[in-house]
Amino acid sequence: MPLPDLATLDQVKTFMGETGAAKDAVLELLITGASSFIRGQVNRTLTAAAFDIRRSGRGTFAMQLPEYPIISVSLVEVDGRAIPAAPDWSAPGYSFDEEQIVLRGYSFTEGVSNVRIAFAAGYEDVPEAISLACAELVTLKYKMRDKLDIASKSLANESISFNHRDMPSSVKTALQPFKRIAPL
Repeated sequence: MPLPDLATLDQVKTFMGETGAAKDAVLELLITGASSFIRGQVNRTLTAAAFDIRRSGRGTFAMQLPEYPIISVSLVEVDGRAIPAAPDWSAPGYSFDEEQIVLRGYSFTEGVSNVRIAFAAGYEDVPEAISLACAELVTLKYKMRDKLDIASKSLANESISFNHRDMPSSVKTALQPFKRIAPL
């Protein structure tokens, strides 16, 4: 199932100052492309989704998950043995916060792909900073679409240079707090 876009067509059109529907098909294509690009940059899905993953235990009591914020956990299994949910933070079992699962009375024993976790994670509502970054990236890509092969252009006594970076620094800065940088 495809992941939802990180900005809506209305958000992008508002950002661009567009009102008509003539550009909608192109903008929707660019929104989907920008959403995919942003996910690659932050190394996360961002939007709420279900995951069923296998990880290698390291003999620890906590395990950071690759997607966050964690919304819910439906299964924690170590070496084929289900770990129960802890009724509170001090009881045996698993509990979780936004980024990790913590075990009490159990551990993620050392092994290769011996831990299975089923969970839901991501933002139910895309943070405004991400939607705005997506809208800005779409706007840039839309405006530059007919200049993709031009590095600079001279007219009379005036020269114009085009910036062909993947994304503007303002988008990079907006995405930085959402970027997963810790190796898992």
